[in-house]
Amino acid sequence: MLKIWHKCGRKRKSYLTLVQKAFIGNLLPHCWRPQSIVNRRKHIVTTVEKRILENLIEKHIIGEKHTSAANAQKCLPKHLRGEGKKALKNLIREGYVVPKTTSYGLEVSLNPRRLAEIYNLVKEPS
Repeated sequence: MLKIWHKCGRKRKSYLTLVQKAFIGNLLPHCWRPQSIVNRRKHIVTTVEKRILENLIEKHIIGEKHTSAANAQKCLPKHLRGEGKKALKNLIREGYVVPKTTSYGLEVSLNPRRLAEIYNLVKEPS
């Protein structure tokens, strides 16, 4: 069973096969989004995401202390900065990094409620 959420918060249930779930992202309007099928605790962190998390931990960017998204990616080589943007978006979506929108750009910090998970992800061998 796949739970589908509307942007206003109403929940609708539908029974779909795996093939239908694969195509559902292209068929639904932008205001609908399927709930994450993969459990968040089973999230596999890429090396780019791991390096961004390590950088934020080293600089103690946790909770109310923010840094710009560009500074969070400065730990990466210049040829990987494009992948760094995608990795940062993925970390925000997974809830490991908290975004803060400001008039001068996007600011990010580590989620203090998930610090134990973040430390475990960074310590895991890749």
